[in-house]
Amino acid sequence: MNIHQRRRLQRQAEALLTQTGEVWVIQGNQLVQEEGSTKHTEESLSKLTKAALEELGRAEFNIELDKRKAKGSLVADLLKAQG
Repeated sequence: MNIHQRRRLQRQAEALLTQTGEVWVIQGNQLVQEEGSTKHTEESLSKLTKAALEELGRAEFNIELDKRKAKGSLVADLLKAQG
């Protein structure tokens, strides 16, 4: 991972912390939610951008989301993946 990729992950982790209150750490070349973080709610996910929702799906749930869908649909997909 080069410095630019690492910095992008750091910015994403900082954005997730400020928007959702969840702590994310960089492990290898991906973001991983720190143990003991809170569960996602519809309200907390709705505050994120489509790009952040897509990254969250990849990092936490190992799923690919289609940013062409409506934001509400992305939120519903993530809540369903959370269980």
